[in-house]
Amino acid sequence: RRWQGLLTPGGALHVAVPVAGSLSEWKALCAREGVADRLWPFPSRAAFDAKGETRRHIAVYDTAFHFLKSLHRTGANSSAPESPPMRPAALRRILQQAPQPFRVQFTVAYLQMLPL
Repeated sequence: RRWQGLLTPGGALHVAVPVAGSLSEWKALCAREGVADRLWPFPSRAAFDAKGETRRHIAVYDTAFHFLKSLHRTGANSSAPESPPMRPAALRRILQQAPQPFRVQFTVAYLQMLPL
């Protein structure tokens, strides 16, 4: 709502936001190992009072390690504050169990916010 209040009459703000359902493949790998996935929670699509659509995108990485490196390069390398640290041995097991290539799904809400 704050952003909407900043828009000029006739203006619009277009935002792409990953929402709940994203990265379920990584979450499943971590759950099988019995460790927290350390991801920040994604908001639900319903959390946004805006017009738009939701699309699913598949990203393919050579390995799960490359997926993690990609997150790091985008700046998404800090874990959720409440998540416990992952032990290196657990991370190694997860990376060894991950299928190759490693595919993850991003559920993205493409939103259009109009002035209030």
